[in-house]
Formats: sequence, structure tokens, C-alpha cells
Amino acid sequence: MTTYDRISRFNHWTAAILFLTMLGFGFYLAYGGLEMPQKLPLIVNHKAMGVLLLVWGIWRVGYRFRPSPSTLQLCDFTIQP
Repeated sequence: MTTYDRISRFNHWTAAILFLTMLGFGFYLAYGGLEMPQKLPLIVNHKAMGVLLLVWGIWRVGYRFRPSPSTLQLCDFTIQP
């Protein structure tokens, strides 16, 4: 069984919470029966969370594919005369 480090688990659960919050905002905006002036602040928050989730996702992918310490040691070589 694969065990992930704390940062990976934190990334996962933070993204999950952001996604579920966005989903709730989306359903509330679509089916909440609000008029447009009442929706505008929620739309702004929904967009901001979407951008945050996108940036968070890009950071997660970068963190996931970072070189591991053992890979870095394999790449460390010296040129001998």
C-alpha cells in the first residue's frame, strides 16, 4: 500500500474541500432562486475559488512530479579527468 507524505495528504484534502465548496456555490447559484444583484458577490467568490483551485491543482501536479532524493542522487555525477 502506498503511503503519501503529509504535504500530499494536505494538498489532497485542501483541494477536495475547495472543490466541494465550489460545487455547493455552483448549485446555490443555479438553483437558489436568487436575483442577479444577490448573485453577484457569490459569483465573484465562485470565480476566485475557481482560480485558487486551478493554481492549487497546478502546484499539486508540480509537487507530485518533483524529483525524489534517490533520483537526484542518480543524476549527481562527477566528471573525472
